[in-house]
Amino acid sequence: MIALKKRLGKGSYGSVYKGVLRKDRQVIDVAVKVLSDMSPENSLALWREARVMQMYDHPHLVADFGLTRKSKSYKVNPDKPMNLRWLAPDVYHTGIVEKHTDVYAFGITMWEVFEIPYHIPYHKWDADEVTKY
Repeated sequence: MIALKKRLGKGSYGSVYKGVLRKDRQVIDVAVKVLSDMSPENSLALWREARVMQMYDHPHLVADFGLTRKSKSYKVNPDKPMNLRWLAPDVYHTGIVEKHTDVYAFGITMWEVFEIPYHIPYHKWDADEVTKY
């Protein structure tokens, strides 16, 4: 369990807090980044940051603490840039994001975390090609 303590700073993506991780009767000081906006762009930036953090010789934890939207579905704004490679194919056609499309995006993200050597999803395709399939 992670308990948030003092806010250490605030940036364009959100706030960073000093936290305490309680695990196996140990208490470990941690830094916790909380996104102010869980847009696909910010989520991707956080995952990229987590990949960079893997290069450091200290433990790190990445988790989603229930930051999904409160409604059952929402319509994406087609005028805003989207991370097509992480969206479920249904979203390309309907513009509607629901729980099952979030699960798809999470699966792509998990694939990214374990992909060695790392390539962005569908790296051999142009963005336009991704939406065709």
